[in-house]
Amino acid sequence: MALILGVDPGSRHVGLGLVNAEHHQITFKTAHILSLKNPSVPDRLGAVLGTFMDYLKEWKPDAVAVEDTFHSKNVRSLVVMARVSGVILGAARHLGYPLYLYTPAVVKKTVTGTGQADKEQVAYMVKRYLNLTGDAPQDALDALAVAITHAHSQGL
Repeated sequence: MALILGVDPGSRHVGLGLVNAEHHQITFKTAHILSLKNPSVPDRLGAVLGTFMDYLKEWKPDAVAVEDTFHSKNVRSLVVMARVSGVILGAARHLGYPLYLYTPAVVKKTVTGTGQADKEQVAYMVKRYLNLTGDAPQDALDALAVAITHAHSQGL
């Protein structure tokens, strides 16, 4: 059994998705969104650090898989996203968790079969893969896609 925490860092929301990989089956455990509503970047980063470390201590995953920072049309959003990602990576490493980074294209290709898939295709396939019904926040589904990608990359 392997508990995998997938993380989708963003400048306004951080998606967290926890799955269990066992006997070549991946099952949904939980998913959450960290909303970064604080106006200042230092306050957002502090909120991410504290809350993310709390989740790590509670869930105790075997691995943390993070979607790697990518380009953006908005440079300010990219900089904030990179800072959020750095806080997440630092917190996980500080607590001794194994870390894995996956590019958006690799995540899309793993979940949908093409690295050019749009968000709706990824969401559809994650829901189908994990037998999820109803609506779920896009950031949570993206985080679950990262966790699924890690499970596949490790042959779980």
